[in-house]
Amino acid sequence: MGSRRWPTSSRSSFPGSSVRDDSDIAEAIAEELSWNDLVPDTVKAEVRHGFVTLRGEVEWNCSRAEAECAVSHLKGVTGAANLITVKPRVKPDDIEKRIADAIERAVALDARAISVSTSNGTVI
Repeated sequence: MGSRRWPTSSRSSFPGSSVRDDSDIAEAIAEELSWNDLVPDTVKAEVRHGFVTLRGEVEWNCSRAEAECAVSHLKGVTGAANLITVKPRVKPDDIEKRIADAIERAVALDARAISVSTSNGTVI
């Protein structure tokens, strides 16, 4: 599956879109998102005059970007506001502990690789 990059701003407009009823667009969006494994069920879309507003929470920014990409090509969509928030499941305290543990492991491994000996008064 190919992906396209869209501007990083939260609003995009898509020139050349065909006119289509908002309820038809909403149904097409719901179907499109339900088939997309990268977009969780927490993402919802609202359509007004062809303009789509995406809302919800995701754990990863790639899910946020994929949601906009998934709906942008649908017939009748004239633009989108991506208001999806990224809220990682990992807590900052967990990250701090994981980093500290990794540093300790790396230091211990490096220390074992260092050997010191002496020979005839010379440190080797």
